[in-house]
Amino acid sequence: PDRAGEGRFAPPQQRPTMSRRFSATPYLFLAPALLAIAVFVLYPIGAVVYYLVYKKENLIAPMFNGRKQLPEALAVAPRRIGGRGRALLVLAIAATVVYFVVR
Repeated sequence: PDRAGEGRFAPPQQRPTMSRRFSATPYLFLAPALLAIAVFVLYPIGAVVYYLVYKKENLIAPMFNGRKQLPEALAVAPRRIGGRGRALLVLAIAATVVYFVVR
């Protein structure tokens, strides 16, 4: 049906009622989505707080600066895997593969 007459400028008898305008059906997916968001956000935050309070290990600073002090038993000399030259080679190979796949 033509709904052009419904809405703000229609006579009061023809305006949609609240039950027709706002239905809870489209919002049924929000409960599981909000639960999933809560789990995926609060679980890692809880883990970081647990490590900070109970294990006395700060995980927040290494997330920002990328460095963490290891115990002497675990510390090893850093090993260079390839450097910039290897990274550029891998980038060139990947770009070539993408070019031939897309072409």
